Amino acid sequence: MNALGSSEPVLVIQKSLFDTEVSNQHNRLSIPINKIEEGFHVEEDEKRALDLRNGKKCGEISASSIGRSLEEREIKLRKWDMKKEHSGTNNAMYVLTQSWNMFRESNGLEAGMVVQVRSFQVNSRRWFILVNNREECSSDECNRSCDGASTSKSSNIASTTGSKTQ
Repeated sequence: MNALGSSEPVLVIQKSLFDTEVSNQHNRLSIPINKIEEGFHVEEDEKRALDLRNGKKCGEISASSIGRSLEEREIKLRKWDMKKEHSGTNNAMYVLTQSWNMFRESNGLEAGMVVQVRSFQVNSRRWFILVNNREECSSDECNRSCDGASTSKSSNIASTTGSKTQ
């Protein structure tokens, strides 16, 4: 993939989808920063864009997403700072928004499904791959590190994106 000006896909998070993530009303996939795998890094220019605030409006970056349907969708990555009132601490999370509901529906995602979110870049454009690992898991199982079950599948999906015009 490096010949295409891209990076290898890296695991961002493996998680079980919550009801709010498959709700039409919420239109977002949450990625708690404290649950992100070590290999995923946001570039400095992306960090600056994500840290911008205009009142309550969060900074965002445009990205592309692809899943089981192999349908490419424009999606937004945002960073939310969630202040805990009782402790005063901040918990930050990334969220994938904008066309999340369309992405979720076209890929048949439902609450309880275990997904891996992987990311890579092609010509400085951020891509997210979402791979459905198993139908469901216990919360303990989902909180453990990825077992690498879908590495070859996500690599095949990533290879497909290299042929698309950016």
